Amino acid sequence: MNYIINKIEFVLENCEVIELTIWRNFLFHSRFNDVRTSIDAQEEQLFENRSCYEYAVLSLDSRYKENFKITNDGSSGKTAFERLQYGDITSVVFKTAYGGEHQIYVPWKGNGTINKACKITEKDGKILIKFDCRPWWKKLIKWW
Repeated sequence: MNYIINKIEFVLENCEVIELTIWRNFLFHSRFNDVRTSIDAQEEQLFENRSCYEYAVLSLDSRYKENFKITNDGSSGKTAFERLQYGDITSVVFKTAYGGEHQIYVPWKGNGTINKACKITEKDGKILIKFDCRPWWKKLIKWW
């Protein structure tokens, strides 16, 4: 299915959310490998979770840097982009133009509050947000 994405939310380990509005004239691309769905039923409710187990990357035009917003600010004076760089992203939520949303939990490495699988870099006019929990031999294959 095709969806028109108009917002991305980065859900952080401490429940803060950093939101980014997607503009048509700014470059955006993402890829999630090895996404698995789990379904839980409790009483009258059905819960569906999507989790990425191996590798995910989001590539954003660096002009987005000023457009990140913290929706529930606990960042102690940091800009939203600086706060995002702490590396404690737990999931990415894609919000569509028609009110739908798709949440994907990202690979997590480590036992603390920092996701060691997360690397955020800015280079050549792009912001790259990568999550990599692939075994060493799969890292020999360049995805991005």
